[in-house]
Amino acid sequence: MNVLIISANTLPMSPVGAAYIAGAALDAGHRVAVFDCLKDQGDEDRFHTCLTHFEPDVVALSIPLVTSDIPKNPLKTGFAFTDIRPMLLRLVTIVRQQTDALVVAGGGGFNYFPSDWLFCLDIDFGLVGECELSFPQFLDSCSHEKALRRVPGIIIRSGENMYTRPWQEITSLDAMPLPAYHLFDTAFYNRMKVPWGMVTKRGCSFGCSYCSSSFAQGQTYRFKSLDRIMVEIHHIKDNTGACAVNFCDTSFNCPITHVKTLCRTLEDAKIDIEWRSGTFKPLGISPGFCKLLTSSGCTFVGLSIETACSRLLANMNRGYRKEDIRSALDNLGESGIDHGISLVIGGPGETMASIRETFDLVESYPDIKAVWINIGVFGLKRHMDTMVSAFEKSPQKYGLFQDAWYISPELDPDEMEDFVDTLGEHKNYLVQINKPRA
Repeated sequence: MNVLIISANTLPMSPVGAAYIAGAALDAGHRVAVFDCLKDQGDEDRFHTCLTHFEPDVVALSIPLVTSDIPKNPLKTGFAFTDIRPMLLRLVTIVRQQTDALVVAGGGGFNYFPSDWLFCLDIDFGLVGECELSFPQFLDSCSHEKALRRVPGIIIRSGENMYTRPWQEITSLDAMPLPAYHLFDTAFYNRMKVPWGMVTKRGCSFGCSYCSSSFAQGQTYRFKSLDRIMVEIHHIKDNTGACAVNFCDTSFNCPITHVKTLCRTLEDAKIDIEWRSGTFKPLGISPGFCKLLTSSGCTFVGLSIETACSRLLANMNRGYRKEDIRSALDNLGESGIDHGISLVIGGPGETMASIRETFDLVESYPDIKAVWINIGVFGLKRHMDTMVSAFEKSPQKYGLFQDAWYISPELDPDEMEDFVDTLGEHKNYLVQINKPRA
C-alpha cells in the first residue's frame, strides 16, 4: 500500500511524530513518502506533483499542534501563531480532487479535539493515542469496516455521529519503530540547525491543573532500554548526517534517576553527539547534575517554568516552588550550559501583579538565552471536564476548539496590550498569543 504522510508542522522543530509514524508504516511493509509542510510551506504545486508521482492509497495527517484563531493583522517580528487549519483544508481538498485516497488524521494536536478536527477537515477517520501501535493496524483494516472498528484509538465519523474506541498503551517502548528521518530533507533541517527529536520514555506522574499529558500518555512512566536508546541515537546520526539530538520526553528530567543513568551511558560511550531537551522541570538541577549534563554532551536546557508566582504555581499544581526555579537558574548559570525558559501567562488567578513578579525574576537572570511566552492557557476547561469524557461528548460541528484557550478575567485588555508591546522589545523573547483580544 502507498502511504503518504503529511507532516503538518510549520514551526522550526524536528518532525518527530511524523517520523515515528512513517517508521511504523515502513516496518509493516508499506511504501511510504512524506510531504513536509515546514519545508514546502503547504506549496500546492509541489503537493500536486507529490500526489501524481506517488499515487497514495492512504494519506495520513500528522498534526502536532493545537491551533488557535489569530488576528487578521499580524503583530511585529518575534510573535508566532499556529493556525494550520487553512493549509490542511487546502491539502485535503487537493487529495479529494486528485485521488481516491483514504484520509486519516492523528498526532498530538489532533488528540485534544479529534471530533472537531474531523468536522473541520471533513474527513471520516482519526486515530488518538499512541499511533505507532494503531496506525499499522489501521492500514491493514482499511477495506474492512468491522476490522476498522476494532483498531485501538479509532474515531469514525458518519454524518453527525461519531464512533470511538479506547486507545492502548505501547507496553514495550523498545518495540517502537525507529524514526524514518531518511524520508525527510535532512540537509534542510541541518542547515537550520534543528536537532533531531526522539523520546526515551512515555508517561507523566505530574498532575498540572491545565495539562493533559498524564491522560495522553498515562501516569506511569514507561522507558526505553538504554541499549535501544543508543541504537536510536546511532540510527539518527546515520540517517541525518547530524550529531544533534533533542529529547522530546514530557518532563525530561523526571524521574531524575533515568536521566542520570542516560547521561552516564552517553558519557561512557564517548559518542560524538550534542543533545538538548526543552522539557526540563526546575527540580534536581544541582551543581553535580549540571556537571553530568555537560560531560554527557548536553548543550542546552529548556526549563518549563510557566510562572514564578508562588500562588500560581500552587494553583497550577506544578510540583515545585519558586525557590526551586531560582536554584535551577543559579546552578545552570554557574555551569555555563546555555538555557532558556518557557512561561504561560493568563492562568486562573493571574493578575498584572503576578505577571510582574514572574518577569522580575526572569529579568534578574540576564544569562537566560531565550524566553518562550504563551499568552493564554490551553485546554483548561477541557481538562477540568476530563479528557476522557471529552471524547464521549456530542461533537460540536461549528465550535472547533470551543473553550480551548483560557485567560484570566482579572487581566485588563488594555494593560495586556501594553504588556505585549513591551515583550516585543526583547530580542530573545518569542511570544505566542493563544487568546487574542478583540
